[in-house]
Amino acid sequence: MKNTLPPEIESLCIQKLDGQNVPIWPYVAAVTGHRSFARPGEVEGLPGYERETIKKAFQHELEQMARQWKKACGSVNAPFILLTGLADGADQLTAEAALELPEELNVKLAAILPMEKDLFRLTVSDKKRFDSLLERAYVTFALPLLDDSPEYRSQLADVDNPDTEPLRQMQYKELGKFLALHSHVLFALWDGIDVSENLVGGTSTTLHFKLEGNTDKQSQSDILTYTSVGPVVQFLLPRKNEENLKEPIAELENPEEIAVFYWSKHDLWDKKNKRYFFPSRKQMTEENRCKTSVSLKPELVDTLMRIGDLNQQSTTNSQQLQKGLPQSRKYLFEERSDAEEFCDAETEALINHYIYADKLAEMFKIRMEEIVKYFLLGAGLFLFSSSLLSSFWEIRQNGWGADTAFSFASRGKDTWCNMLFSMPLTTSLYWASIFLFTVFYIRAIWKKNRVRFYRFRAVAEALRVQIFWRIAGMNDCVSGYYRTHQLPETEWLRAAINGLDVLMEKPYEMNFHKSRAERLAFVHDVWINGQLKFFQNRLAKGLKAKTNTNFEYAKMIIWVILIIAYPFISTWLDNLYHLCDASNQSVAALNLSEPAINQGSPCIHLLAECCQVIYGILLVWVPIHGLKLLWESIKKPQSELNRYKQMLFPYDRAILLLKPELEKENLNELLKSEENRRKLHTILRQLGTEAVSENASWYLSLEERKLNMPY
Repeated sequence: MKNTLPPEIESLCIQKLDGQNVPIWPYVAAVTGHRSFARPGEVEGLPGYERETIKKAFQHELEQMARQWKKACGSVNAPFILLTGLADGADQLTAEAALELPEELNVKLAAILPMEKDLFRLTVSDKKRFDSLLERAYVTFALPLLDDSPEYRSQLADVDNPDTEPLRQMQYKELGKFLALHSHVLFALWDGIDVSENLVGGTSTTLHFKLEGNTDKQSQSDILTYTSVGPVVQFLLPRKNEENLKEPIAELENPEEIAVFYWSKHDLWDKKNKRYFFPSRKQMTEENRCKTSVSLKPELVDTLMRIGDLNQQSTTNSQQLQKGLPQSRKYLFEERSDAEEFCDAETEALINHYIYADKLAEMFKIRMEEIVKYFLLGAGLFLFSSSLLSSFWEIRQNGWGADTAFSFASRGKDTWCNMLFSMPLTTSLYWASIFLFTVFYIRAIWKKNRVRFYRFRAVAEALRVQIFWRIAGMNDCVSGYYRTHQLPETEWLRAAINGLDVLMEKPYEMNFHKSRAERLAFVHDVWINGQLKFFQNRLAKGLKAKTNTNFEYAKMIIWVILIIAYPFISTWLDNLYHLCDASNQSVAALNLSEPAINQGSPCIHLLAECCQVIYGILLVWVPIHGLKLLWESIKKPQSELNRYKQMLFPYDRAILLLKPELEKENLNELLKSEENRRKLHTILRQLGTEAVSENASWYLSLEERKLNMPY
């Protein structure tokens, strides 16, 4: 039974640091292309290119992208993986180019064969070259056959029989799906002519999968379900055949140079017809040609930088995160002590990535809360100090008297408060600019931590679903289950998950200690029921906190009324004091006794000073209750409570649907049927889709969603 990942796979997703297995996230690109291209002068009216020219053109773009990736990862030596099928022509040419890149770029070649090595080797012309490249590939995967029968294998091996070619094309089609799904960017070396209707496993079919989604049939006019899965970099390389002669090449300024084009969903919008189009040779004009390296394209840079930041934060904070990792794992499995028995080696690798992403999210959430806490505490201390100075400084300077906290503004007393309120305009602007700079600087730091918190939270939640899907025996990758409108903004997130999934072998029964039925029951109890209880508890606490918050609002309103009313009370007491003082002087003029003269003033003095003290206390009260009020709104925002409420129904529904199935005594026998497994997996798939989509909506609504102008 397999307990650990193969060393070469482990090195692509785990880095040894101070004796700890720190997760790293690879970046994955793929290559598709034709087996042959036109040479210079071979076809009249068509440009042709030598083999070395093609290799250098591709190598330039790949190297620039690898350098961008290295820059994004900083000191982390994360791998840049290139997927290729190693067929004749473009596949082998690009594989050689990748192997020739400097070792410091850490570009790893992954050979993804459309069928078993011995069968696929029969289809290549230069078998020696194929064997050499396959031996130099860092990792090799062979896709499973669509039919594992001896007859099917025999037909695939009969490469000289044209009647068996459609079977091989179906295997190539599966390869195209794999390359489209598991790569962030696809390099296509082709002639720009769409022949997908006649050749189901060709290059244009792979491009359809990449640009329109991993489906067999996708309407180009169906905008509502358009599921782009990543950008495409196309090298225009004509071939010597009838299709190329029928459709001429657009005039290019430098036809001797290979024209490179970059296509993404944004670029494929047809303004005139208001629909997305599939980029053909007609769109490969000088106007659309890339004038600079495609590595500078915003979609690529954005994805590289975000996944690179994930790598940097995982390694930089690895020591700080170590103490909390066991706790994060316990929470993942609801503190089940037997959780390891339900996992295989690949699941453990996913768990390792999950707990790091989970603790990183928690770390940045704490930092975000600390920034707010310390800022509000500093503001509270400032107000407290100001209240002391404004309310009691005059008492110390002038003695107890009728001068209140606001009297200096009209009387011009030489106090600290008078300095603040009577300063020149330029000085006021200076202090105002200092204050605004401080506020915006602290807000920028807070926002940076907030952004990372929601990023890493989104990664962790996607991995949570992926982990439990794997335990349940599902082959699906969560990256393909986000809502259509979420795809452009979650591109980096899906690329990060894909980079891991490409390294993970599909779940096999022999690699698990527990049976499929036991694992389904585990998923039901830990993931579905556990998450449901979590949402219910958080919702109950949030509603309670909301009630307390309303009470705090009421107290804040009272405070505002008192603060506004105090200047009027102060002025009234001040006038009352002078009135009493004038009255006393009139009494003194009538030669009344001394005790009678001072009977009126002490009470007014005492009342005025009590009001001053109360005002000082009120100024101290506001930062304390303001801090508590904002603290509650940050930790339990209403949007969070609403989303918890929305998530209760799908989890509760899944429990009801799965419970009667899991209670069947012969469940292990029933699960041997593909139909029964599909029925249960459909429930888990829909629940996982709901989970990752809901989390993505949360992430997009609170983080970095870009606002694009309508076309």
